[in-house]
Amino acid sequence: MEQFKKIMMSYKCPKAISELQPCEGNWNCDGCQQMVYDFRGMTETEILDAFKQSGKKLCGVYDAERLKILPQKRSWKKWVS
Repeated sequence: MEQFKKIMMSYKCPKAISELQPCEGNWNCDGCQQMVYDFRGMTETEILDAFKQSGKKLCGVYDAERLKILPQKRSWKKWVS
């Protein structure tokens, strides 16, 4: 599988998938009362289309091997110059 190129994530949920309740082919999180979508096995285009159709941010489950963790930039460098 190819790594995602255009998808950015900003939050990692502490809940394991085994803690979520099945709901309409996806899952429901009792902690935040949101639907968690299953994006595993989907192409990047399909996932981006789902976000466009919803018009809002979505919680989702992704294939771990397709995600690349980028290191955080250090903010102290801008103060040194």
